[in-house]
Amino acid sequence: MRIYKLKFCAFLLLASVATMAAQNQDNPWLLSVGISAVDVYPVGTHSVPQGPNFWNSEGFDEFFNVEDHWNIALPYLNVSRYLTKNISFGLTGTYNKIKKWGDAELDNELKYYSLDGAFNYSFASLLNSNKFEPFLGIGGGYTWIEAGDYNSSPGTSSEDLVGQEHINLGLGLSYWFNDRLGLTLQSTYNHVFKSNTDNGPQHYRHSLGLSFRFGG
Repeated sequence: MRIYKLKFCAFLLLASVATMAAQNQDNPWLLSVGISAVDVYPVGTHSVPQGPNFWNSEGFDEFFNVEDHWNIALPYLNVSRYLTKNISFGLTGTYNKIKKWGDAELDNELKYYSLDGAFNYSFASLLNSNKFEPFLGIGGGYTWIEAGDYNSSPGTSSEDLVGQEHINLGLGLSYWFNDRLGLTLQSTYNHVFKSNTDNGPQHYRHSLGLSFRFGG
């Protein structure tokens, strides 16, 4: 458990240092930091009791049910670099605590860690906008969640971290106050191919944070 914590903290530190050198041709590096929300209810059907099926319209009925299903915590950190033709590549580290698992309220909070890499495509130039920047992202990563009733087999130590690789699809919007400072909102779907009691669940990660451009 301590080893995972140290690795995660080391990643965040190295990512921060790497960006100090921020998300168009003039400022190719970007750093975003803020709050995240993890929600397994709409999509974690294999491991979440009473969860609707993601692949039909009912899967989004509870998408905005913040009070009942969202686990909100600090922090998340994203580091990305502009590559070419509206495309950038970013790394995101997320820490959270899971108390709401579908419709179930857990007795104990489960620590959540996630590392992701994604290619993002910006639509700002298509809209000819300097303020609003919608973007679409696709990538992959790894998620660790402390062992609990719905993500581990009987006999698993409660201190163990259950990890699983995933692919992700994200949709976001940045609003830029000026050339360097903005506010970014994003929702990302993490798809685990083998979602069961021995692996992590399918889930959404939402984030809201301040974004800083550097490097110009």
